[in-house]
Amino acid sequence: MVEKLETLIENKYNTALQNGSLIFFETETETKSEDGIEVQRDFLQFFQITYAPSLLLKPNSEDVKNEAGSANPFENPNPELHVKDLKDHRLLLNKFCVVPHHLLVVTKEFKKQTEPLLPSDLRATWEVLSQLPQPSMAFYNCGDLSGASQPHKHIQIIPLSKAKISPPISAVYEHIPGRKAGEIYTIKSLPYIHVLVPLDLNFMGSTTDMDMVEDYLGQMFFGLLDSMIQQLRENDSKVTFSFNFILTHQYMMMVPRQKEHWEVAEKGIKLSVNSMAFAGLLLAKTAEELETLKQTNIIDLLCEVGVRRGEGVGSSVPDDA
Repeated sequence: MVEKLETLIENKYNTALQNGSLIFFETETETKSEDGIEVQRDFLQFFQITYAPSLLLKPNSEDVKNEAGSANPFENPNPELHVKDLKDHRLLLNKFCVVPHHLLVVTKEFKKQTEPLLPSDLRATWEVLSQLPQPSMAFYNCGDLSGASQPHKHIQIIPLSKAKISPPISAVYEHIPGRKAGEIYTIKSLPYIHVLVPLDLNFMGSTTDMDMVEDYLGQMFFGLLDSMIQQLRENDSKVTFSFNFILTHQYMMMVPRQKEHWEVAEKGIKLSVNSMAFAGLLLAKTAEELETLKQTNIIDLLCEVGVRRGEGVGSSVPDDA
């Protein structure tokens, strides 16, 4: 009998945690409301700020990038963190996690994190994501300004049911009236450039032909990429290939980046921002970072590291109003 993926992940996680191969960081969570993301009928979106001071012990992305000749942890991964092999990818446990069962889908051969996802990457990600309970979320930090921590191509998957939270952006998605699978949307209440597409749940839930799933996911992804580039051009913004990508059981979302870090110079704060922030989930490692985020308009923060949308940009695609 084939072991369920969820059971396999749990068993590997528990063993790795007990033998010290994996480090779980205790956290506290704050909820922050923002008037700037009000959707409909007084619906108010909430951002989740996770406070994890123990993460200061983890090497940051700058340390990883600056360590000349440092070992690639994905080239020959620790067997204790290896969950299973996929066709062209490996499924690994993340060594440093603030959410239990944090997963990585990593290419077996070295591919650059600066490259867009390929249909085969999306297929491997969906093979894992579709077997996890909802809500779960996959994300990819593409490019030098995206908040990526490793140069080896990897997609991260967070089973948010374990953290007992849902990605806040999903609540905004649920309030798009009359949304249609395959239509690309821009949400008016989000003032930074972004594109979002609902997935065809009937097709995804009924087919067992993974070649067809791979082709479909590739079409949706590259349709989003084309639409994002179009919005950047309409906005007279520099087209870079740094972006954040989010995949859930229901939709894909893509956000271009112009800065990796959000900084408050007078406080000496410099936060690396990745896809999780655009899902509404932020991370603070110090008490000062936590208090600063609580006092900050998060929408402005996202506009600063993303690309603020000008008047009329995105008007060629449907929106939430």
